[in-house]
Amino acid sequence: KGDFLEIHFYWRGSPQETPLGANFVLTIQPSQALSWDQVEVIQRGKWDKASSPLYLPLYITQRAEVENKQRTSLNLLASIPPAGIPFQGIREKIGAWRVPIQQFGDTAFLRWSMETGEIVLAPFNRSRERFIYIPPHPVWLCPKIPPASLEVQGESLAVALPADFRTENLTVYWYKESTFVGEGLKIKPLLSGSYVAHIRHRCGSEATTDTMRWRTTGISIVQRGGWKIYPQPSTGTIWIEAPYPGEVKVRVQDALGRSLYQTTFWADPSKSHFLSLPSLPSGTYQLIISHERESQILPLIHVQGH
Repeated sequence: KGDFLEIHFYWRGSPQETPLGANFVLTIQPSQALSWDQVEVIQRGKWDKASSPLYLPLYITQRAEVENKQRTSLNLLASIPPAGIPFQGIREKIGAWRVPIQQFGDTAFLRWSMETGEIVLAPFNRSRERFIYIPPHPVWLCPKIPPASLEVQGESLAVALPADFRTENLTVYWYKESTFVGEGLKIKPLLSGSYVAHIRHRCGSEATTDTMRWRTTGISIVQRGGWKIYPQPSTGTIWIEAPYPGEVKVRVQDALGRSLYQTTFWADPSKSHFLSLPSLPSGTYQLIISHERESQILPLIHVQGH
């Protein structure tokens, strides 16, 4: 489930039987694919102290085994034997635990193991017949990202990430009408248009959000010969869209022709290139763009301290 391996336990019984103790054992291989120091109980049924004083809290025990296997148990114990809550004769959840995935792309193999995994019942009886032996299927540790949506957060657009995904495992790329305009969980749109985000998980799975129409006021774009720079006025950062691929040289100069800043980048017409300007006084400058096909001079209005 997302960036976690999640295990849910259920059982069935008759109203004549009362569970007093159980040890639900699962062995997982390879053990290093999961972060065992962060394993936790995430759901507790009625056979737990949170629901009844007749029981102790559900708890997890674990130990590393040979051949790179991890033995993990969800344990249930009555606090006042032989008292307890009888079965209801239906499928009921005991509880659930989960552990974060540490190595994405591995295949986890799971195996039920009885060992001491008996169910102790009242009237007193140690029963192994409660278990139904169904070998779990191997689990491919690369979660599929479900559809996500965009939401407005003040002056920014953000991805409403699905639950159970860790942000450090996701990369988000933003596009405005098929042009790449930024990366990160949120973006402050500089121009009006339709925005969409593409989400990529570190294991390779991908998803695309819905599209949101954004309207920006007070920010303009300068366009000349297919070249675009924005926002205008600038407060220290600008985006450049190029009509051709290839090496681009950029130079900022003042009204006296003095060069204040220069850089070079490789242009891709499907992407906006981000440029961080040096600290400049407020004023009007010239942005000189040089490409093997042409050169352009565009005005650049800069406002300091905004």
